[in-house]
Amino acid sequence: MKTSKTSALHPKRPAFRLNKILQSCVYLTYGVLFFTGLAWVIGSTKDDSAVSSANDWQPFWLKLHGAAAIPALIIIGILIPLHMQRAWKAKKNRVTGLFMIAINVVLILTAWSLNYGGDEGARGWISKIHIAIGLFFPVALVFHIWIGRKK
Repeated sequence: MKTSKTSALHPKRPAFRLNKILQSCVYLTYGVLFFTGLAWVIGSTKDDSAVSSANDWQPFWLKLHGAAAIPALIIIGILIPLHMQRAWKAKKNRVTGLFMIAINVVLILTAWSLNYGGDEGARGWISKIHIAIGLFFPVALVFHIWIGRKK
């Protein structure tokens, strides 16, 4: 059985495992994305006739969500050579890895479409796709990590 290369800094850790700093950045950034998106969704579903300050916070949550997308894109760029390519070469966790890539691609494309697409007719269903996949993202990430550690 072929073993994968190990990290220079951590000889017992496979080269595609994330170091603690990068792992923390992933969890923090995607956590902020999830919770700001969730806060925006909750605020947008409040009844307009209800007296609630949730609607007043919607622009803040959306701005913070968009701001968190910037480091998320940087993290994806870092993960390509340090995690994805190495794990692919080691033939580790390919199915859930491809699924995570697909989820991120759809989130990026739907976010771009919502901000710059310009088609108001499609905006409703694009938003629903973005929200549904965004709410599912933590489940997919935990499953990807669990499968990777299990193997």
